Amino acid sequence: MFKVAVLDKNNFSVDLRKLILMLSIVSGLVIVVSAFYAAYSVQRQQLIQASLANNYVYADKLAKTTDDFLGSAQQQLMFSAAVLSGKLHDKPTLASEVDRIRLQTDSFNSVLIVDVTTEVLATSPEALQITGLKLSTPGVLESIRKRAPVISNPYVSTAGNLLIFISHPIFSENGDYLGFVAGTVYLKKKSALHRLLGEHYHKDGSYIYVVDQNRRLIYHPNAARLGKTVDNNPLIDRLV
Repeated sequence: MFKVAVLDKNNFSVDLRKLILMLSIVSGLVIVVSAFYAAYSVQRQQLIQASLANNYVYADKLAKTTDDFLGSAQQQLMFSAAVLSGKLHDKPTLASEVDRIRLQTDSFNSVLIVDVTTEVLATSPEALQITGLKLSTPGVLESIRKRAPVISNPYVSTAGNLLIFISHPIFSENGDYLGFVAGTVYLKKKSALHRLLGEHYHKDGSYIYVVDQNRRLIYHPNAARLGKTVDNNPLIDRLV
């Protein structure tokens, strides 16, 4: 026997309204979520760009401050070189001058005066015990070879300190090269440069590190990494 189904128009109308309502709600939710996601993406990108811009300004300012520090250190040595001209045989004057340079501004961890034969004429502090020795470290040899102001690449000194060597030549009144006066900045011990780079004002867990043109770390919060070469770093690849 055949059965005939009778469609209830009222129920159909109710179900259709529910379906339309549900579709409207879902569509509204999709629009709201999409709007929130778009706003989040835009704000996130803006925050990233602002953070990068702030970091660039901060790094640029820090680099200029470091350059100013090194320039000031060179000026101190330049003044001392003028004072020492013609006095390299006056041992009391040499001893007094290296102490004055080291203690006056705290720019250097050690100071030394070296003659044209690479012999150390005076040093401060005396605890280094290198006075009278002839040195063949990279900073000394570069200073003798160039006979000009020098800021060396980082290297390990005779005393085992990782340092930067800053020197200024000493000339006689006749223009003869006599040697140089130099100061060292230790990279693994407390120094003015270490304090300058270590005062990081961002308190968000970030940190800074500094590399030279040879990719060697000259500042890093982890002292064990100082002096090591940074390889396979896309950021360093772009800068060096």
